[in-house]
Amino acid sequence: MKKVLLSVMVLGLLAGTHAVAKNAVGSAFGTVSTAHGIGMGNASFQGVIGIADATTVSGAFRYGFSDYLDGRLKLGLYDGDEDAEIVFGADMTFQVWTVSQQSRNPIELAFGGMFEFVSPGDATIWQLGGYSIGSYPFLLNNGMTLSPYGRLNIRVENYSIDYPDDFPLDDADDSELEFGFNGGAMLRINETINAYGEFQIDGNDGVFFGIEFLVM
Repeated sequence: MKKVLLSVMVLGLLAGTHAVAKNAVGSAFGTVSTAHGIGMGNASFQGVIGIADATTVSGAFRYGFSDYLDGRLKLGLYDGDEDAEIVFGADMTFQVWTVSQQSRNPIELAFGGMFEFVSPGDATIWQLGGYSIGSYPFLLNNGMTLSPYGRLNIRVENYSIDYPDDFPLDDADDSELEFGFNGGAMLRINETINAYGEFQIDGNDGVFFGIEFLVM
């Protein structure tokens, strides 16, 4: 009997988890970043294409406030079930571990916070949460550097909709706690160009490809 009850509980948990993932909006921007900081006073522009449940085309400006603290502003077009909408995002990342000959850290590790906002039709969707990123740089024989990375995020997604006064439905407002995972790799082509490719398991499941140009 205990085994039966345990099986029912596990199946219920899996079903609930699947329902949450299915209903989650997910990130429109992906990760497109390793745990390694860009460096104090350095800046870059990124272009990203997301081929996922919602197709996205976005750009980002990244700036290094210190050797270990980066900030990004993001702007893009989000094409979901409705017409394409403008989506805005921002994040802040702080690197806590580095990989070098002087350190014994097994990986590069960073923590950060994220925010996204989109308003499709009469609805408003915003996301606020935190994440951790782990990565490791491998120096290739051709002089390039390949850095596999992974990001785990936990966030609050809020969905609200204001119907017109003559609409038969009441306004809605709901918040959910969601999780998401991204895994991929960055290829450092030279001193000024980085290329990214990653997959996303989230409410917005799919793949993201990006290119980054360091300008400062």
